Amino acid sequence: MTLIDESFDNPVYSSDAERQDNEDGRQDETKIEAPIEEATTEATVEVSSHEEKELKIQSDVDLERAAHNVGFVGTLRKTTKVTRDRRGLLIAALAAFFYSAKSMFIDVLTITVDPFQAVVMVMPMMFIVSFSVLAIKRIPPPKTVRQYVWLFLGGCAVSSYLSTFSFSLSYLEVADSVTILYASLIFVGVVSWIILKEKLLIIDFIFALISFAGVIFISRPHFIFGNKKDDTTEDQTKLLIGVGFALAAAFSVSMSFTIFRKHSQLGIQTFMSVFCSAVVGTITNALICTALGRWQSPSLQEWLLATAAGFCYISAQGSLFISLSMETATFVNIVMTIEIVFAFIWQFWFLSVSPSWTSYVGATLVIIACVGITIKKKTSDNQH
Repeated sequence: MTLIDESFDNPVYSSDAERQDNEDGRQDETKIEAPIEEATTEATVEVSSHEEKELKIQSDVDLERAAHNVGFVGTLRKTTKVTRDRRGLLIAALAAFFYSAKSMFIDVLTITVDPFQAVVMVMPMMFIVSFSVLAIKRIPPPKTVRQYVWLFLGGCAVSSYLSTFSFSLSYLEVADSVTILYASLIFVGVVSWIILKEKLLIIDFIFALISFAGVIFISRPHFIFGNKKDDTTEDQTKLLIGVGFALAAAFSVSMSFTIFRKHSQLGIQTFMSVFCSAVVGTITNALICTALGRWQSPSLQEWLLATAAGFCYISAQGSLFISLSMETATFVNIVMTIEIVFAFIWQFWFLSVSPSWTSYVGATLVIIACVGITIKKKTSDNQH
């Protein structure tokens, strides 16, 4: 093995000429191989450089796509998170939409149907839905006489609200009636002070005055604003009657709010309150309508309007209950004032009635009072 290696590295030549020829051949081979190696090296460098450029370009594209995806997904996640965190407020806005739609349907219905009969026609939807929920959840009936008494009082308050509000729609535009209805938040403080023995502060009276100023702008009494050229004494009288019914409806709403709070203190389930309100409201309004002899045979269109109003009313109540379970009452009450805006939209787009500037001012003042009293209540609760 060693001899072969040595002979391969150091061959034996027969003459000097042969040695010289062999060395010259090796030099020629070296000269030929050198350019080949240089060319191969250059080609390899060019290929490597080209691959590096392609990899760099691909890397830049991947980074750009990744950045775009991260930005889009991040924005989507943030938007989803904000929506999820505030979905209670969105549901509250949906409740305001349903309440305003209910008002519009009742407004159209009372053009041809007596308000007492209109309430009776709206109640079946509340009765069916609330009874179905009670049956599905197997909620037991009240056990004490005190609970039945407060359920009856709550039903009377809701019945009074629906009937007086329906009458106000016969004399006022729907947006004006809805705006005055929100004065109920001011009445709640007074009623809670009387029934629940809650404190009544000076700031409550300040917001009450602001709300009252809004009602004044809506009612437009002639001794303050004067008479318009096309206004008659009869028109002014109808306007004041409508404002009176709307204020009565607002007071009835404040009573129902306070009584429902009493229901929660007595352990009465919410849908039990709604069910009893539907029963009491149907009976009382049917008796009044019978006593006044104002029954009439409703048409299919009138039944559809009543069904739509009842559906919107129970949907609004359900949405409101859900929003209150997901969000604080302060924010829900503030968002609910958007019902006034929806009412103006319904009135302008679907009823083709343009509100006057006094209605806009009055609505703004009432909204300010509602938001102020809500924030004040939240601040007072936090201090306690």
